[in-house]
Parts: sequence; C-alpha cells; structure tokens
Amino acid sequence: MLIKCEQCGVFFGGEEGDHLCENCKVIHTKKSGANIDKKEKFVIAKDLVYDNPGINPEGLRKLMEEIGVKITVKEIMSYVDDGRLSLSNMNLDGLCEMCGRKILSGRFCPSCKKQKEDQMTRRNKSIQKEAVSVKHIAMHTRKE
Repeated sequence: MLIKCEQCGVFFGGEEGDHLCENCKVIHTKKSGANIDKKEKFVIAKDLVYDNPGINPEGLRKLMEEIGVKITVKEIMSYVDDGRLSLSNMNLDGLCEMCGRKILSGRFCPSCKKQKEDQMTRRNKSIQKEAVSVKHIAMHTRKE
C-alpha cells in the first residue's frame, strides 16, 4: 500500500497502520535530543536522494533539516566526493566547494575565500618563522 509520510511527505510502501517512512521512524525513535551518527545520516541522505532524484545538495540539507537531521552541505559533498552518494542534478558550477552556498563564479563564496586566504596567510607566517629559526642554527667551520 502506498502511504504518505506524516512527517516529511514522502510516499512509501507500507502497511495500513504505518504513518512514518523508515527515515522518519529512525529519527522519531532517536527523538530530537539524541545525536544521529554519521552512518545513519548517510543512510537517510541516500534514501532521500533515491526518493527525490532531482534534488541538489542545498535542497537535501533543507529536507533533512525539516525531518530533524542536522547536516551540512559540506557533509553531503563529502559523500559525493567519496563516491558514496550520486546527485544527478548537481551543478557544481554554482555552488561553493566549502559550504555549498550559491555563487556566480569561482570555486568559493566570498566568506569561504576570505577564510582560505586567512589560513594561507597564517600558514605562510609560521613557515617563515620556522625558516628564520632554522637559519640561525648552523655549523661553524674554520676558515683557512
């Protein structure tokens, strides 16, 4: 029997007394206070992608948030990068690689780009400090 989930609105095959799909049952048993582990997040994401084939990463994040699962676009993209999840409607040209926000061009949104630049600046400064400290340690030789 085809039933519409009362929580997320997804249609699923179930018995007459069922009111929640498998994903929402997992979430309902966990209740909002308990954390859902990474494996369960992935299973829920995979099932939602299967039920919504044209979904994009941001849409998947929003749908998971609606059913009570907190996930970031970065986590979703890690599933895609690992080859565990395939999004058919994924247009990476318009999404930041770090946070998944929509962008007009490039690889990162302005805030992530700034964050990356700050990381690189800090890294370069620490490398320069190491180079200076290594420069002072040298072997002395006698000149003849």
